[in-house]
Amino acid sequence: MDPASDTTRPSPAQSGVDPSPEPAEATPGAPAPALVVASDTAIGFQPSAWASPVQAPSPARPGGPSTVRTAILAAVLSSVLTVALTAVVLRAMIPAGATANASPAASASRGPGSSAGASAASTLVSAPLAAAPDAASDAVSATARVLPTVVTITTQSVGRRGATFSGAGSGFIVDSRGWILTNRHVVTGAATITVGLADGRTLPAQLYGLSSTNDLAIIRVDATGLPVAQLGDSLRLALGQSILVLGSPLGEYPGSVSSGVVSGLGRAIDITGVEHLSNLIQTDAAINPGNSGGPMVDLGGRVIGVAVATSQAAGIAFGIPIEDARSIVALALAGLPIP
Repeated sequence: MDPASDTTRPSPAQSGVDPSPEPAEATPGAPAPALVVASDTAIGFQPSAWASPVQAPSPARPGGPSTVRTAILAAVLSSVLTVALTAVVLRAMIPAGATANASPAASASRGPGSSAGASAASTLVSAPLAAAPDAASDAVSATARVLPTVVTITTQSVGRRGATFSGAGSGFIVDSRGWILTNRHVVTGAATITVGLADGRTLPAQLYGLSSTNDLAIIRVDATGLPVAQLGDSLRLALGQSILVLGSPLGEYPGSVSSGVVSGLGRAIDITGVEHLSNLIQTDAAINPGNSGGPMVDLGGRVIGVAVATSQAAGIAFGIPIEDARSIVALALAGLPIP
């Protein structure tokens, strides 16, 4: 049965072709004519044409040695010509690098009237497939590139009555001298800030500046030679583009990765009692408490956004485009105040 057509090759009677006459009895000692089963449909013959395209001579009548020799030579010549013709036609049809190992069963199961289509199908099955992009492999590579730059941020805050509160978020290194980008709401009001690096070190951090126009902040640890995240281009994002979100969800699972696509661009949201955020990237990648401030990256391992908020509805989360963060990073690295 041919998987492509899911039909069985009909018998000559079913296909409207007159049954082939009974073959004449072969001369004792003479080789039988060759049957081209796997290649007859591959070169455009009707499936019912099982015989060689070269007409075999009539069986020799009993007589003398010359008659027998003539029959044998004719049969051998017929077989040789059939094989040669088949090989030449197949070479002309099959692309370079392709193989002609189509299944005999598949060739024999094609029905009358479909020889040309069947031939093309046979060629496609035989030809090697081009390597397709491997999105899973790209995601693994991107993760390996960015993960060493992702940090876990924990904070301690003191309330009005002296009570201590703990918080957690994420961030990523933007300069090897210890500069880290995160969300403003992760570090606002913190009495102490601690950063957990991907290499296992835990370092105290100082707040450098808070953005007054967006939910972004810069903090710094006293370290050098740190791995740095490569910033991408959020202006070229497209709907449906695959992205990853890295961070420390709930502050308990550092180095976590979630995946999704760009679901929307230029979104605006109101965070009740806090602020209004606009020009956001919408995604269906999981962003949980603790992911705030972590990088959103493309499959090339380039940061295209900063995770900032999630919705109570499943599959709706948001990030700040990296283009909106470039200016405060540049100001911090230049030692200038962040407005």
